[in-house]
Formats: sequence, structure tokens, C-alpha cells
Amino acid sequence: MTPEERKKKRLEDLKRKKCASFEKILEEVRAVASSKEEEERLLKERIVRDLVEFHARKAAKRLIKRENNEEEKEMPREFKKRISEMEGTDVVLVIQKQYPRKTGLSCLSIPETETRLDFLNGMEKKELQVCDEGIEVLLIEPCLEESKAWLKKQNTESGDLYVFALNGVVIGTTVQLWSFRIKETLCFALVKLN
Repeated sequence: MTPEERKKKRLEDLKRKKCASFEKILEEVRAVASSKEEEERLLKERIVRDLVEFHARKAAKRLIKRENNEEEKEMPREFKKRISEMEGTDVVLVIQKQYPRKTGLSCLSIPETETRLDFLNGMEKKELQVCDEGIEVLLIEPCLEESKAWLKKQNTESGDLYVFALNGVVIGTTVQLWSFRIKETLCFALVKLN
């Protein structure tokens, strides 16, 4: 193999590589570049490609999580009846989460990547952005009784997180949080599954 063929092969290998440290990328680019301008061009191409691929993978993971969350799960009949009696509309499954069998639950964390965001209207999204204490909402508990709860938004390094603070403690393996509206007011139903 001639030096020119080796250089071309290394360039093709560089284009196919997925993820590496910046120093490693820089070293590989310098090995195949014939000039400073080509080095800069190849480095920019590689970094942009890696960045695009990273965000595409991240978006695909979010989509898969949302699709798994959105699989048509049926709300239990007694909850449907209770919401109907309250003249509730726009019922949406926000999240379904599993917890260790004996864990007591006083708040439910809802990563933005695992939920349907269409359960919030524009005004509620803005209010959660500016209001540290969150918004008070009506909750139908697993026992079908009504209580008050708080929905808050927290910004974390891994993304936005909604925290649903409960008044009591729920013990169970899997819970579903459903949103619905009475007129324009945001409400929730917390369903404990078997």
C-alpha cells in the first residue's frame, strides 16, 4: 500500500469512527491532513458530525421512551367514572413508573424526556418556569379520594424534571399519573397498578 493509499484509508477510517476524546480526534486528523487548512476543515467536519449524531441518538432515545410511555394503556374503569362525574376532559397518561415494592412515595419525579408535555398548557409552562413553589393541583388519589398536590419544575444537569409532590405516601410497585382538566383547570389522577 502506498503512503497516499494509507493516508486515504486512515481518512476513511476517521470519517467512520463514532466517538473519541478530542485529543484522539485531533491526533487522527493531523495524521491524515496535508495542510493546516485541511486539518481545520476535517476537524470541524468530524466535530459537527459527532455532535449531530449525538443529538440524533439522544432524540431517538427520547422518542422511544415517549412511544413506550404512550402505548395505549387503559385507565382503570373506576377512575374513568370518577373523572366523568367531575366533568373532566382531555385525559392524558403523563407517565408510568415502577418503584421498589416497599418504597414509600411522597413525590413522583417526572423526567421531561419520559413524558408527554402536551398535558401542560402555555400558561402553566410559564408559571412553572417562574414560580419556585410550583402550582397547586387537584389530585384523585389511588383510593379515589380528592386531595391537593403540587407540581414543580426543576432544572437538572440531565434535563428538566417535573416533581409531583403528594400529601400522603403511596406504596406500590407501579404507578400511573394521568392528567385531565375540569373546565380549564389542570388536575391529576394517581393510579396504583398491581
